[in-house]
Amino acid sequence: MMRSAVPVILLAALVSASCATTPTSTASDAVPAEFVGAGTPLPITTGDAFREAVVGRPLRLVSNDVRATLQFDADNTASGTVVRGDGESSDMSLDWVWEGTVYCRTGSVGGTVLTRKCEAVELVPGVGIRLSYVSGEDAEEYWVFR
Repeated sequence: MMRSAVPVILLAALVSASCATTPTSTASDAVPAEFVGAGTPLPITTGDAFREAVVGRPLRLVSNDVRATLQFDADNTASGTVVRGDGESSDMSLDWVWEGTVYCRTGSVGGTVLTRKCEAVELVPGVGIRLSYVSGEDAEEYWVFR
């Protein structure tokens, strides 16, 4: 039976990674506590700014339904792990590119191939990033720096 992929990032990506599949509920229904009062989010609109903000910095997805980690690399890949509520763990592997003002990713979580998706990125300095899908109906993702 195929499972749906958890939103990722990084970022898959960024990050999400996201970068994986869509959880049934996310912290995006409300701003996660880590992001409340943390300062004004700064839109990331260039590939250079994205690289500076996230490359080499481990990220953790803020979610009640799934645990996910992700790290973007300078070679336009990202990797991490997704652990579902039932404890099943899957490796996440993403390829990402910067297009215009958004980051786009493809890849896989376990044996599930992810659909190409693009996300706008906002940096909350010292806290993490918020990813907002510009393709698809997925919920926003909040990733904190670990």
